[in-house]
Order: sequence, then structure tokens, then C-alpha cells
Amino acid sequence: MASTFNQPNQAVRLLSTTDPVPFDSQAEDAPQEVNCSVQIPVPRRRASAIMRSLATAIGDRAMPLCMAGQAGNIGFRLPDLGITILGTGCHRPLLCEQAQDMRLVTGDHMLIVRIEDEAHGYGPFTLDLLMSGTERWLTRYRLWQIHPTADLWLVPSQGEGRSVRVLSGYLAASPRAPFFSLFEREHGCAVAAQSLAARQGDK
Repeated sequence: MASTFNQPNQAVRLLSTTDPVPFDSQAEDAPQEVNCSVQIPVPRRRASAIMRSLATAIGDRAMPLCMAGQAGNIGFRLPDLGITILGTGCHRPLLCEQAQDMRLVTGDHMLIVRIEDEAHGYGPFTLDLLMSGTERWLTRYRLWQIHPTADLWLVPSQGEGRSVRVLSGYLAASPRAPFFSLFEREHGCAVAAQSLAARQGDK
């Protein structure tokens, strides 16, 4: 079941009270500070670029985040969807524990961009998702989109298992993938990868 964002409690607190605004009107070097008990490492430039493009692809309201007292951008938060996006070049399960700790006090869905060797032309990363209210990570997922203006999906890298549809205002879990053939699978992954690459090219 999809769930919506719960307001953060005292353990994680946005130190700025300004509303998040679209990226085209918000300075990239002015992230919102987060007072959090867990330390989230600052991702490298490659991961940060993908995280930023993914945030704009998922929703038009995103908030760059940094740890209180630090300047580096640790991720992005999409308040309308209740999603926090983190990123790393490390192998799983690294960063999963920190993301779980952050989710305990924010109520957000936690999405990790994990840089990996490029495979099948679908981009140099996979996604790990921990949905709000669940305990099981969905690992090594990829973006899928039947055409550039269609809904975005997160689908398994292999097989036709549980998938997640990104809708306006929430995430919707589905017991099966949105494609019905290998051709549709590869086509949708290629479309999503091209759309995301185009967003990165616009920056």
C-alpha cells in the first residue's frame, strides 16, 4: 500500500522553515539543513547529478538537504510525495542502515541511487527503495517508462516482480511489472534512461 508523508518529529528537524520550491528557482548551493542523529555521507558528483535529475523527474517540488553544520548536499526530499533520495557509489547494503534510521523519524519513503557499472544501456545506476510502513528493501530496481510523458515506474532489474508506480502525490505498489514482454521491458527501461539523461544534459 502506498503511504503519504508524516511530519518529522524532534529527532529530525528541518532548520529552515521556508517552503521547498522547484529547482529552476532554488539555488543548488543552498540546501536545507537537517538536524539528524545519523550521519549521512555526501555522495560524489556523479551520484549527485543522477539524484538531482531523478528528483525533478519524480516531482517538481524538491528540497536539497544537508546535515546540520555541513555544507555538502546529502540528498533531496520531495515533500509532496514523502520521498527522500540519497545516493552512493558503495555496494549494498551500505547506506541502507542510515536510510532506515532516517525513515524512522521522518516517515518518508527512502530511495537510494546506487552507482553501478552500466548494463544494457539503462544507465550507470540502480535504485533501492524502502517504502514507508514496510520493512523489506526493494533492491536493484530500474526506472521504466513506456513513453517520455507517461507515468514513471520502478521495476526489478530482472523478472516481472513487484513494481512501484510514481503517481501524483504518492507511490503505488503493484504485485507485477507494467510490461508484458521482453520488448516492452527493454523499451521502457531505455525510454526512462534517455529521459533522465536528457534532464542531466539540461543542467
